Amino acid sequence: MNITISITDDHPIVRDGLQRLVEMQPHLSLLGMYANANQVMAGLKIRQPDVLLLDLHLPDKSGEEIVPLIRKDYPDIKIIMLTANDNIHSIKMMMNKGARGYLLKTSDQALLVQAIEEVYNGNIYISPEIQQKLNQAVLQSKMDASVNSELTNRELDVLRLIAEEKSSKEIGEILHIGYRTVENYRQLVMQKLGAKNMVGMVKKAILLGILKD
Repeated sequence: MNITISITDDHPIVRDGLQRLVEMQPHLSLLGMYANANQVMAGLKIRQPDVLLLDLHLPDKSGEEIVPLIRKDYPDIKIIMLTANDNIHSIKMMMNKGARGYLLKTSDQALLVQAIEEVYNGNIYISPEIQQKLNQAVLQSKMDASVNSELTNRELDVLRLIAEEKSSKEIGEILHIGYRTVENYRQLVMQKLGAKNMVGMVKKAILLGILKD
C-alpha cells in the first residue's frame, strides 16, 4: 500500500514537520506542499494525492470555501482538516462540506498516520478529543431540548418576565393571573431548571439557550 499525501498550511514549520512525518512512513509518499489555497488549487490541476492535509484557516481562502471546490473538481481526494480550531460549529461545518477527517495540530504523530490510513480506506476519522467534544455537544443539546419541552408556555412567559425584572405583582397583572399563581410558577420553573434562587434560574435559562443574554 502506498498512499500519496499533499500538505497545505501557511506555516513553514508545520509543513516541514508534516513532511518529516510523511517521509518517515514507508507506506506514505509526499506529492506536494502548498502555502495557500491558490497554490493547492493550481497544484491539484497537475497531480492529485490520495489524501490532502488541509489547514482550516489559509491566508487567501478558508476551509469552508476551498473544501467544496476540491470536492467538486476532485471527488476522489480524501481531505483531512488539520487545525488548531476545536470549535464545534467549525467541525460540523467542515464534515458537512465533505472533509473526511478532522484533527487538531496538537495530535500526536501516530493519530495522524492512523487518520490518513482510515480516510484512505474510505472511513471517516475524527480525533478522540474532538469526538469527545461532539459527544458532549450532542448530550447538552438533548438536555436543553428536554428542559425546553418540560417548561409549559405559561412557565416560559413567567420566566421571560422574571428575566425582565418584573415583580410577581407586575407579572400577574401582565398575564392576568393571581399573585400566588405567579409564585407557584416561579417555584416550578426554578425546580425544573435545578436552580437555587431567581438569579441562578435566569443564568441557567440563558446558559441553556431558553433566554437570550
